[in-house]
Amino acid sequence: MSENFAILLPSRWFDENFADFRRKYGIQTPLQGLNDPYPDPEEFNAFYSRLLKGIHYDKPVSSIMQTLRKITKNRVVYILTTNAEDRFAQAGYPENEVFYLEGRYTHRGDHHYISKEDLSSIRSPMELETASYPGSEEFEKKLKKVNAFLSHHPRFVILVLGVSANSGFLSLSSIRYSQLIRAAVALR
Repeated sequence: MSENFAILLPSRWFDENFADFRRKYGIQTPLQGLNDPYPDPEEFNAFYSRLLKGIHYDKPVSSIMQTLRKITKNRVVYILTTNAEDRFAQAGYPENEVFYLEGRYTHRGDHHYISKEDLSSIRSPMELETASYPGSEEFEKKLKKVNAFLSHHPRFVILVLGVSANSGFLSLSSIRYSQLIRAAVALR
């Protein structure tokens, strides 16, 4: 959100880059477009490829993410994020320091990275990591890593960035946010 991009909310960026999908399908937000039923796989791929190029592959690391990385570079960190567009990876955070709570749009359901050249192979949102990540074996492994991290670092700081009452983060009970918070509070 601090990078002038919100996957859950309408934005000028989305309007400017997806006016054709707005007109044709009434799509108002990137998330709606990723979940909208299209008449054929090519139409989903056209939306998905354009979106991912705009929010990940062709988008440079922002000064905000560069600053955050600089501040945390010499610190022990573990990031919990609903940032499915993989901006923390772009900022240089190692894979083992980030738990993408809802999965990533840049990875397949088998957790393999989708290169920019492979975007055209994605035909359905069900092929993406985000479709099956919560509750998966990989999710459970990451959850254990979070708990191990918290038990080894009983003093920690939680930074909540880019989250608003409208983002849905606080109301999504299907993801185990409450379990993560309970674990953090229990270890204080």
